[in-house]
Amino acid sequence: MASKVRSEPVMIIDDLSHLVLTYIAAVESCGGKLSVEALNAYGKQPERIIFNDMYAGQAGRGVLISAQVSSENDEPWISDEAFDRFLSRLHWIEVSDGAVHLTQLGKAVLEAANSANLEGDSTIEVLIDPSNQFAYAQVMNKIAQVGESLVVDPYLSAETAIDLAQIHTVKRVLTGDRNIRKLQGRFSIVMRSRSDFEIRYLDQKSLHDRYVISEAGSVIVLGSSLNSIAHRQGVITPLDRMGSKFISEAYEKLWQQSSLLNDVSESKETDFPAS
Repeated sequence: MASKVRSEPVMIIDDLSHLVLTYIAAVESCGGKLSVEALNAYGKQPERIIFNDMYAGQAGRGVLISAQVSSENDEPWISDEAFDRFLSRLHWIEVSDGAVHLTQLGKAVLEAANSANLEGDSTIEVLIDPSNQFAYAQVMNKIAQVGESLVVDPYLSAETAIDLAQIHTVKRVLTGDRNIRKLQGRFSIVMRSRSDFEIRYLDQKSLHDRYVISEAGSVIVLGSSLNSIAHRQGVITPLDRMGSKFISEAYEKLWQQSSLLNDVSESKETDFPAS
């Protein structure tokens, strides 16, 4: 049964830094290279500067929401630490060959920030319980409730593919290339059972998390691979609007880059440990 857990919001990142990390991730997801100069220019002023005729002055969000600290005389101090130094100091980015890249730590912080609910409420739907014989059915029912969707599971099994194909709202499935040559025959049979159902694959290293991404824009995160639900505890968590938009756009690009099953030629058959 689903349950709601309310928790006090804990801010581990300010709004502007969150915006800058999202900017870096967006550039990287498109294969672009972001220079230190471009990073700092965006962080200093990410929006157009507005000129106020009445006060004959200029203002922009980069200045307005810079970190401020009150002194003993309550006079504001504004941080002038460049974003490349700030984010490097926290090990959220690294700079190589003149380009900025998110570290694994930076990606984790960004994912946590995207998953945070704007109102401070964290809704966790606890559905994955290995002692519950109906856990798998409950998860599949939750997926069906999302509406027309793309399911991302790096470790999809043939059995799970069959079950997903029986959910008419699931239109697309993206998985990793683990043993794809062994699985392609069974996946192809599943696809032939429904003309509007498609399975594609991507390099295993490009996928890690599991998502159900609705065509309407909402996203839920699966705590474990669908083929291991009956064996480990986990949760299903909905993302907020900002996080859902970010994940939807990123995985739509990955879907466009993914391979069709009939493109399988020399895919590796190496086993990867499911996680």
